[in-house]
Amino acid sequence: PLMHIRINLSLEVRKQDRDKKLLARYTGTGTSSVKVAYYSGYSLRNSNALRKSYSDALIDALNKIRPRIQIDAASINLRLQHAGKLIPRP
Repeated sequence: PLMHIRINLSLEVRKQDRDKKLLARYTGTGTSSVKVAYYSGYSLRNSNALRKSYSDALIDALNKIRPRIQIDAASINLRLQHAGKLIPRP
């Protein structure tokens, strides 16, 4: 490989009701490692490899957060129903 791009990122997902009251907060870390070969099509000039590395790390973090959101989904949905419907802004 011509080079390695490694990304570590932290992600925070917040669920809020219509009044911006925090219902839940989830954090996760994502990592990615992309090998850039001279022939692979990942251009260093337009940073396709960097973009791929960031998106892979983001997907990794979301995949780690998703199970916790699914566990809490029923209680969060109930709390959102009690908060009422959104009122459209003019």
